[in-house]
Amino acid sequence: MAKNPSHVDLIKDLEKTRSELLDLKLKSSSASLQQTHLLKEKKKAVARILTSLKQLKQQEDANV
Repeated sequence: MAKNPSHVDLIKDLEKTRSELLDLKLKSSSASLQQTHLLKEKKKAVARILTSLKQLKQQEDANV
């Protein structure tokens, strides 16, 4: 992710990360996932992106 990503970049990253998380969850449920720590990492990545989106929105609201 860039230092100051745009709203569009964050949305794309969020969609990508959520799809990766879904794939990991499916693999986990079928017991074919060996690296279970990846689930936790992807969940945290989604939370970080959502936080960045919220902060960006607050900055935009403050500038208006």
